[in-house]
Amino acid sequence: MSTADGSSVAEDAHRRWPQHAEERHPPMARRAWDGELPLWLTYWVWGVGGNVSFALLLARAARATGEGRAGLAPPWLIYFASLGWFVLIFGAIWRSAGHYRGPW
Repeated sequence: MSTADGSSVAEDAHRRWPQHAEERHPPMARRAWDGELPLWLTYWVWGVGGNVSFALLLARAARATGEGRAGLAPPWLIYFASLGWFVLIFGAIWRSAGHYRGPW
């Protein structure tokens, strides 16, 4: 079987279908940044869940430092990483909200 330009149907499908998994399904972080994920997922899972995770890591590192033990990482490093996370997730939530059409 052939298409209008004379190529086979399989060749036509091969040209149109991306070869790499990243081209077919970009990483979830990329989809979140582009605002392609639902707003509830971006806000609650990535935003709230990520910030709570950083808060727990920071508390654990501060407790370890106060007890004179070596923690997972210095508290200042976790704090600055959480600030970077906040900037990135804020942009993702903003873009996702731009695509939100409401519950109705």
